[in-house]
Amino acid sequence: MSQKITAILIEVATRQVRQVEIETGLESLCSALDGTNPEPVPIDRKNAIWIDREAAFATPEREQFTVRGYPATFVGNGLIFAHDGSGVSADTTLSAEHVATLIRWGTVHLKLDTVCIAEVA
Repeated sequence: MSQKITAILIEVATRQVRQVEIETGLESLCSALDGTNPEPVPIDRKNAIWIDREAAFATPEREQFTVRGYPATFVGNGLIFAHDGSGVSADTTLSAEHVATLIRWGTVHLKLDTVCIAEVA
């Protein structure tokens, strides 16, 4: 049985950060990420950014974002939500407004085996 949770969508095409409600489960997660291979990246003790780890290889040019205070660059959309102590998906404990202040946007251009960041806003 799936349930709805509150999450934060980091949408690279529109460069928007907004609160959304999604159903739990792989299909909803992949749909929100516009991808097929989701992977969590913990950002604090309760929340993780879910990304599609193959997004960078989908097209030669892909939008990306960074999160202040975190060393990674994320390609494609991101989705933040929390988990309870047993790993079950739960409402995020963060606000979209706060997350928006931490995001920096850019574009990744792929050349052979090299990723070059050509634009950072």
